[in-house]
Amino acid sequence: MARAERQSGQDVRAADEEAELEGLDDVDLLTLATSEGRILVTFDVKDFVPMLREWAEGGRRHAGCYPSWRAASATSTSVP
Repeated sequence: MARAERQSGQDVRAADEEAELEGLDDVDLLTLATSEGRILVTFDVKDFVPMLREWAEGGRRHAGCYPSWRAASATSTSVP
């Protein structure tokens, strides 16, 4: 997904393509995306949906998160 977005001219980071991002947990990935003003796209729906609910209930903002059920991999995450 990240590769296709990059080919269309988008500035994309992908957790499975960058060694420094691979070890980050979900909260850290969303926090990083937020700090960079990026929308986080994830196929890890089961973990991110509850976390997004917690953030919303706590009044915590982010730049956007798109949990996608269409997944090539259950753990891929990209940050466009």
